[in-house]
Amino acid sequence: MLFNFRKNFSQLPVNEQKILKHIFVLHEDDYYPEAFQLLYDARASLDIDVYSSALRRLYQVDTDGVPLSLLIDAFSYACPSDLMTEHEIQLLQALPEQLTIYRGSQNMESRSRISWSLSSSIASAYGIVTSKMIKRDDVYAYWCDNTNEEEIIYLKG
Repeated sequence: MLFNFRKNFSQLPVNEQKILKHIFVLHEDDYYPEAFQLLYDARASLDIDVYSSALRRLYQVDTDGVPLSLLIDAFSYACPSDLMTEHEIQLLQALPEQLTIYRGSQNMESRSRISWSLSSSIASAYGIVTSKMIKRDDVYAYWCDNTNEEEIIYLKG
């Protein structure tokens, strides 16, 4: 389940705290690709729940300039259940077996991205909407607890 940084950060081993502080400072200073790369490179030094939760935290702030290949690698290493709250896991399991997901973009993207929405109106706020049908089992993560987007992480392109 999603690691609570506010509540449990001080309980982490000192080496994990140092790594995470460096990652979050990079990210706060708009060094998004560097922060994602450092997190991915440090994955073996972090507990999987901490890694997964840090990945979600970075991803939901900004991914500007982060290569798609790095995002896919980073998420592929993460544990899906550690990317979501218990509530989000329950809601994901309650979704129909077949889903329509939507993605909005300012221009027709030449390459696929991993962030989609269950809401066509949310996607339209980002521009031209594309949609696809997927299986619920292909959803890597579902985020709705701290946003109204009903965001889907879909790694299969």
